[in-house]
Amino acid sequence: MLKKITQITLMGLLFLNVSCSKDNNNSSDDRNDSPLTWITNGQNFTAKGGKAFDSDNSIFVNITPHESDCNSKVIDFVDYISVTIPKNSTSNELNVVFNSKNKSMNALNSSVKYEYTDTSFTIWIEAETINGNKATGKFTVPYCKK
Repeated sequence: MLKKITQITLMGLLFLNVSCSKDNNNSSDDRNDSPLTWITNGQNFTAKGGKAFDSDNSIFVNITPHESDCNSKVIDFVDYISVTIPKNSTSNELNVVFNSKNKSMNALNSSVKYEYTDTSFTIWIEAETINGNKATGKFTVPYCKK
């Protein structure tokens, strides 16, 4: 009888332990706060500039390995990463584009989280392409209004 009570008690404790464990897979606090870095075509880059701006339906975020801001032209950016975020989107699986000289590579369904104010846009990215381009970390760019 004592053996059965012990077994039932252990099973109950095991059940409580499993059911009370915390699942961070979908938590907004599960973010990589290290500086945003990426690899494009075997070259390492660290975020140093960029900008976010919007259209009627989307917010465009461009991050560069050199100083840039709202006065910079995206057409002049080289070796940068970009994300287009549909307005009112609830998904955090977005397309991250690795842009280099005359060439782009998409990382589909990348993990992208973001926060923004009227003046700044902070983005967390976890992305990897099939050919080894990779981005991970956090960076804040100015949010450039029209």
